[in-house]
Amino acid sequence: LSKVFGFDEQTAPRLLHILRYTLLALVGTEYGSYLSIRPMLTDKQFRKRVVDKVDDSEVRSFWIDEVGNWSERYEQEAMPAILNKTGQFTAHPQLRRMFGDPRGAIDLRQLMDDGKIVLVSLSQGKLGEPAARFAGSVLMAGFQNAAMTRADTHRTDRRPFFLYADEYATFVNSSFADTLA
Repeated sequence: LSKVFGFDEQTAPRLLHILRYTLLALVGTEYGSYLSIRPMLTDKQFRKRVVDKVDDSEVRSFWIDEVGNWSERYEQEAMPAILNKTGQFTAHPQLRRMFGDPRGAIDLRQLMDDGKIVLVSLSQGKLGEPAARFAGSVLMAGFQNAAMTRADTHRTDRRPFFLYADEYATFVNSSFADTLA
């Protein structure tokens, strides 16, 4: 998201701080999908259900001790900036399907191991530039993660896989560089 929108700890520290703890709270729960960001930031009952399931004391402390002490006005000022950014992706039906399942709809590792072909169209004309960049970046991170999990298989037993990325400069990030390495 930082790369897609061009912000960092210097330009948007509060946004990144809240988004980081939002994602950390959602990861590992049954609510762990991109679509849960909005209710996490806007629905206090949903937020409580998620935080009740969080094991990490630092993440729990953020939501209970920090956010729990925010004034209503501060919360109303802080959350829309994040919703404005993340909403660009949840507004698009194809991206909602792509990021809406907390279990993940595609097992990239299995596809690599089985020698399957994956074709993904991330047309900027259909999705818009930020959405295409974001989806491509997430997909590249997924391929990198899947490739790294193959370390449990001896190198000689691994089936080679090939990744062709047309217009990769659109979503190139550190995951892409690591995948190439």
